[in-house]
Amino acid sequence: MNHAPLLNVGVVGLGKIAQTHHLPNLASLPGFRVSRVCDLSEHVARSVARSHGLEDRAATTDYRTLLDAGLDAVVVSNRDHLPIVRDSCAAGIPVFVEKPLCWTLTDAHALREVQERTGTPVVVGYMKRYDAAVERLLAESADMTTPLWVRAHNFAGGRHRHERLFPVTKARPDENPGTGEDDSIAEQIASAAGTNEDSAAVYRLIAELAIHHINLVGAFYGPLTATTATAHRTAVGWCVNIGFKAGPVNGTFEVLPDFGSAREWDETLTVFHPGQSTELVFGSPFLWHEPTLIRRRGATDSDHVSSETQVARESAFRRELAHFRQVVRKERAPRTPLGEAVADLEFLADVMTKLTFL
Repeated sequence: MNHAPLLNVGVVGLGKIAQTHHLPNLASLPGFRVSRVCDLSEHVARSVARSHGLEDRAATTDYRTLLDAGLDAVVVSNRDHLPIVRDSCAAGIPVFVEKPLCWTLTDAHALREVQERTGTPVVVGYMKRYDAAVERLLAESADMTTPLWVRAHNFAGGRHRHERLFPVTKARPDENPGTGEDDSIAEQIASAAGTNEDSAAVYRLIAELAIHHINLVGAFYGPLTATTATAHRTAVGWCVNIGFKAGPVNGTFEVLPDFGSAREWDETLTVFHPGQSTELVFGSPFLWHEPTLIRRRGATDSDHVSSETQVARESAFRRELAHFRQVVRKERAPRTPLGEAVADLEFLADVMTKLTFL
């Protein structure tokens, strides 16, 4: 039997998501071989390399060294994606990049130009799109009538407890490697949201957390337009409410991160029809294999009817990398391509034009 050769993959950015999800999944999925790793922290890069059976020379703090190593693909999971995605595309190396694609719409348009000119495939890490429960509901939605309302709700919490289950190697205190990256991101956000600190904080919250639901609702109902946007400060952070329209569909995004004190992750997407609702209940992304549930509620003349379906326990993070493998081998086109991420940042720019503070 002929077997396809292993794909040599480099991973840039070895933080929580990379160590908790991407590296274990790349190691266990057939067809991948992690051959290079990169992080701004030399301690993290070398420690992670050794823990995955690599020699010290496979670790670097300069992503350009990694891109020169003859890779078949690169996984980008640091915080400032722009230069790595740009240079990977220019070199013709297929890219998997975590959301957000980049921090500004201007840079997103520039990345799209490079990607279209080179034809390099890019998969954006909207892992919810690879969730088996989401796939089930997307397949069913074609036969559904127009909903009365759609509510995307993410009051993220419980992270402080979940993270203790999966220890992560961090930079040594004397390294302080992320200062330059932090400054660069702050400058990019300021160029998009302005110098007002509150506007910048809300912009970053939407780009980091709400962007998942923005992309997901767009997959269900098409291009989004912001109708309203409000933000108010709470004891635990900014609470943002965004009204949207997608064709005949109207709804809202509700976002409030409470990573420190909330006991549980609280994330749902609810679609309301006359007399019934269908709800996706998402588990914490900081736990392995916590399933997404489909809850349905309705009523007849005399009965209240409800059901709960667990489609699968396979990690959406694992499923998206399995899809990326097919993209690298030219077996499929990206399901979550760069162009979708550009559209999501266009929606974010639209939101900021309507944002008011309460």
